[in-house]
Amino acid sequence: MAGGWRLPAALFFFTLIAHAVAVHASPGELTVLVTRVVDGDTFYARIVEVSSSAPSCLKGSVRAGSLVKVRLADINAPERGELGYAAAGAALSRIIGGKTVLLDVDDVYCRDRYGRLVAVVYVRHNSSHLVNVNKLLVDRGVARIWDHDNEFNPYKWRTYVKAAGDNGAGRDKTLSAAMIAAVLALAVLAAARRGWRTG
Repeated sequence: MAGGWRLPAALFFFTLIAHAVAVHASPGELTVLVTRVVDGDTFYARIVEVSSSAPSCLKGSVRAGSLVKVRLADINAPERGELGYAAAGAALSRIIGGKTVLLDVDDVYCRDRYGRLVAVVYVRHNSSHLVNVNKLLVDRGVARIWDHDNEFNPYKWRTYVKAAGDNGAGRDKTLSAAMIAAVLALAVLAAARRGWRTG
């Protein structure tokens, strides 16, 4: 009887640990203030903060106070003269215009051939969640997915992501909680078996 509670208790314990150690990489590699929206997938911004997690390809090329041009990663909005151009630009302006946003910059290339930072953009939704702006524009039908050879997988994006800490959120490139859970489960089961043998 004394050992009867061990397995349920151990499984409960491992579940709590798995939840606690699931790692969510922060998109806040750069915190920027949007100064001007160019069109539905491009804007200018002033850098507020450069995180220590910023990709190495950015080191030395950006600093607080710098003005940067940002291209939203893996989406494409209509160009000038194309149907939907004005609507896409207006939609992006409503979402991020004049706001402080977080950039998850592409770790592979950082910039496109025009020198624009390529990033997934996040804006605060409420106290607990951020909005993936790239995905939101696709959801609203003013942009389409345009997958490139970079770190992102737009087909796995979620529109709303839970904030991690003060300025972060889980993103697609995370340490898998399932993998952590599997390792912990094996450890817990091994410990439980030892307990049964000695109980």
